Amino acid sequence: MDTKVVVSSSLRGAFMVAAVLLLVAGLYLFIFAESVATLPAAGRSGNAWPWPIGPLALRFIASLVLSAVVACFLVVRRPDRVTVAAFASVAAIVSAMLLIHFLANLGVIDWSKPLSIVWPTILLLGLAGGVLLLVRMRRNTVFTVPPLPPTPGIARYIAIFIFSLTGIVGAAMFFLPNFSRDRWPWDLANSTNVQLLGAVFLSVSLSSLLSWLQPSWYGFDIFYPTAGTFATVALVASFIHWNLFSARPITSIVFVAIYILGAILGYYPYFRYALRSDNKLRMQTS
Repeated sequence: MDTKVVVSSSLRGAFMVAAVLLLVAGLYLFIFAESVATLPAAGRSGNAWPWPIGPLALRFIASLVLSAVVACFLVVRRPDRVTVAAFASVAAIVSAMLLIHFLANLGVIDWSKPLSIVWPTILLLGLAGGVLLLVRMRRNTVFTVPPLPPTPGIARYIAIFIFSLTGIVGAAMFFLPNFSRDRWPWDLANSTNVQLLGAVFLSVSLSSLLSWLQPSWYGFDIFYPTAGTFATVALVASFIHWNLFSARPITSIVFVAIYILGAILGYYPYFRYALRSDNKLRMQTS
């Protein structure tokens, strides 16, 4: 067992820098989505994004980026090896799924735009960095209970529920994009954007399954408020573009209800259990 639980100050500083950079990028993408989005093509085809995408779908990506800010901040707040290992595993999963989406849609990428290179480069760095950091953090580190705290029963139920829900929706959107596009609350314009959200949901599903499989939720507990933040910001984005939901009022109501539930299921276990004094490592730090 590695008794040096707390990571180096330089790694903690790197997470703080990452949080600031992600905050700037996420806010810019959310606030100025119309200046980055490339749909409708008549007025936005010259914008920066490397494939045809509307402002609402882009704001969903901004929601993902802003939720990553929360995860980075919580690692800075609790910079131990177990928490960093959990962060690294989820970062690798999300980067891998978005990279698979990019590779599956190479035919629609506009390679004349710089983001066509910047976007996959960021994903490759996220995947490689996540894997390397995970290997480093898991070396000689114990992941059993004890020394880790037990998982609250409700957290396990939430993890398997989110795994199932986002897994079904994500798989349908990624592997059956045309079928899913006709049933999504607003028109995503093309199969590339349907698969983009599908990749996001599949990454959430796989991360939830990984959390559920762990002996302890410690480390992965930071992703409950992270998921709650994603659901909350995505809801705000949806209300900004609520006129796009008018064509499918029933599925729109279901969509809003699910995202409100997602926000509650994210924030409740964190504030109810993760902040308790007994949710901590029972080992000596040095």
